[in-house]
Amino acid sequence: MDHFEYITMVVSFVTAFAVSQVLSGWGRQFALRETQPPYALHTASSVLFLVTLVQSIWGSWIYRDVPWTFGTFLVYFASTLPLAGAAVLIHPPAASAESTSIRAHYFSSGRAAYLLIAIWIVMAGWLEWLLTDHLGRFGENTIEPLAIRALTATILTIQSASRNPKVHWTGLTLLGAIFGYFALRFGEFSPA
Repeated sequence: MDHFEYITMVVSFVTAFAVSQVLSGWGRQFALRETQPPYALHTASSVLFLVTLVQSIWGSWIYRDVPWTFGTFLVYFASTLPLAGAAVLIHPPAASAESTSIRAHYFSSGRAAYLLIAIWIVMAGWLEWLLTDHLGRFGENTIEPLAIRALTATILTIQSASRNPKVHWTGLTLLGAIFGYFALRFGEFSPA
């Protein structure tokens, strides 16, 4: 096992925790569907968040040739913590799931969750810049991914400040489109 494999395994524990939070929240939501009907905006945002979690592991492949030190590992590890925090906030806690409206929870906890995801976007961009000697998987094209990250962080910040469902639907649609574009444009790699 080389450094990259070891570090990816350790960081994957954080991501696995986040995924388990989302999936267990969906399980609680399904179990309580008679008394607590799902809220479509919440469901859509949690699906997009799950895809983001999976992409965070997929995207880590660009770090395979980084000369790892304990310091760079700490920076990488710290960059995943906002995702774990957001995952805890996505669904109501089990203890209060029956007494909390999914819509009310979305708008009360969404502010912090969206801000944490925006922080992750910024930290991931900074980490990528730091660890891949300013080029990474983007070759000479560093402006486009930076602009995409800035736009994404801006949309997430707007989401955190708004309580208007139309703003949230528009934001989630834009985030989904940006995510799809980013994945298609920059998500290819050859593990060989």
